[in-house]
Amino acid sequence: MSDNNGNVIQEAEFSRIIRVDNIAEDGEVIAFSATEAEREALATRMGLLAMESFQADVTASPLLSRQQQRGPYKGIHLHVAFRADVIQSCVVTLEPVTATVSHEFEVDFLPKGADPADVIGTGSPGTTGNDKKLPETVDDWLESLEDGEMVFDADDVDPPEILRGGVAEIGELIVENLSLSLDPYPRRDDVEMEKTRSGDNDEDNVVRDNPFAVLASLKTD
Repeated sequence: MSDNNGNVIQEAEFSRIIRVDNIAEDGEVIAFSATEAEREALATRMGLLAMESFQADVTASPLLSRQQQRGPYKGIHLHVAFRADVIQSCVVTLEPVTATVSHEFEVDFLPKGADPADVIGTGSPGTTGNDKKLPETVDDWLESLEDGEMVFDADDVDPPEILRGGVAEIGELIVENLSLSLDPYPRRDDVEMEKTRSGDNDEDNVVRDNPFAVLASLKTD
């Protein structure tokens, strides 16, 4: 697919949207699951041998303006719990390794120009709860990120995602969190790594995995 300027647009492998206007005031749970074609595309993207299943349960709750207390909604809060059954390549033998990956995360979607401190559900007005000042609007989040000025730690409030036309695109966020949750060094349970040492003396010695020794032992079996 291309835009009006002829630039190639990469289509999302797992696009899922939630419309704020469709969410009840008391919230609701939405279940998503990937099709076979989507799983194949995601497996290719993540370097997997296969993705046998991929589903997510999204609990959506409207975020209301503190001034109005009731609609129109300022945004939406999502709690996401996903699970995927994947097959990776063993980093030692290259043989298939099956794994189940599950994770949960939360995210707010707010329209451009919205004030996070004015929205119920985003913490105390103007702070993250530990006296750290929030940007005044969602636009400030974007400007700070572009300028490289935003520095986060584990106690910070996560910046909101942008709500565009009353629609939250949650699919790509789920995929990104899945990718981060994968084991970067999958290994068969029956493969034991032989240890090697580096350094000139015992104090400098560092124990490292030696995959070549494991491969050699497998060839002689």
